[in-house]
Amino acid sequence: MANQTALKEGLSGRSGANDIFAEPDGSIVPYILLYVVQLVAFISPKFPGRRYVFSGILLGLLVQVQLHPRFTKDIGSAQPFCIQWSFLLATLEKLLLSGDEGPEAYFWREDVGKREAENYSAFSFRKLNWATMLLLNQRGIGWNHQVKNVPRSTTTTKLGFFLSRFFQFVKSFVLADLCFHLGIRFFYTNPETGVIGDIDSSLITLKYACPGWSFSTLFVFAATPYFALSAQYALLSIICVALGLGAPEDWPPMFSPISEATTIRNFWGKYWHQLIRRLWFSFLVSGYFHASSHLILPQPVNITVADSAYPIFYFFVLQATAITFEDFVKWAWCKGLGKGEGKSKWRFPALGYLKARVGAESPLPFTVVEPLMKYVPMPF
Repeated sequence: MANQTALKEGLSGRSGANDIFAEPDGSIVPYILLYVVQLVAFISPKFPGRRYVFSGILLGLLVQVQLHPRFTKDIGSAQPFCIQWSFLLATLEKLLLSGDEGPEAYFWREDVGKREAENYSAFSFRKLNWATMLLLNQRGIGWNHQVKNVPRSTTTTKLGFFLSRFFQFVKSFVLADLCFHLGIRFFYTNPETGVIGDIDSSLITLKYACPGWSFSTLFVFAATPYFALSAQYALLSIICVALGLGAPEDWPPMFSPISEATTIRNFWGKYWHQLIRRLWFSFLVSGYFHASSHLILPQPVNITVADSAYPIFYFFVLQATAITFEDFVKWAWCKGLGKGEGKSKWRFPALGYLKARVGAESPLPFTVVEPLMKYVPMPF
């Protein structure tokens, strides 16, 4: 009951700061330019120092958005730029590590041909198509640099693909709808008045006196982005294949089966997005940019930078720490059994954390579960 008592005290002493948003001090222009310059870097002709020129411009724009991250009070306008850093870092890697030959010599689609972009004229539509796909296809599906552990699709026909993805979309949409509204009920509803948004957001917590409620709220918090991303990916794959912008094999499942998440390392490297490579560097960089992306979003003035950014950074660093410890335990286990590294059947239950941006309003265009929320009890 201590959490609910603190929440009630916070409600009774609200000064209205929860409804006041800080004035933006940045601009959307450098965010847009970051995308534009990446494409221009890929479609431009080769010239001496091209990689350094464009990398310098991109890093300059990155510094600008890091110094002045918030440009709007509208969360919908800010959201598309929160994950921009992942595209930017991949582009910088491709530019800087490709040498004077450029990315054209190192990245191509397997069904088109080796070094395909070297045959395209600078700024042509064909090169723009190659550059756009190279930028957006972060897992390199169908490219010569495809990452490991990409799950295989179980459907072999276009009809089977449409049916399976439609079923996945409906299922994921309904579950995302449920999670979004449970999040609104648990985190953004006044437990005394039942009014949505009439709370002090600095007091929102996942920790309750009842362990069952702590688990339930944590599950809702973690499951929300999973089902939301799954619904978006399923719908986008249906649209693109229907329009002829790709084949079913270009759209393998976004997530591997949950059975792959047998360790923390496998959770990130096999189940979630298959992109983990250099352990500590990856998590330090990912932690920093996940934390800084929180600063792009509009927030009440009573929420500090430390409140919104520090915890997510600490979390990613702890992931690397946990994986290092996990690897050591597995190594010690294998040595103790005399089996050698990698031959043991040892498995750990995966512990994952998925951040969600649930607010007082659902981002979905319509809902099927909202009328039922009044029957859901409040956590205590």
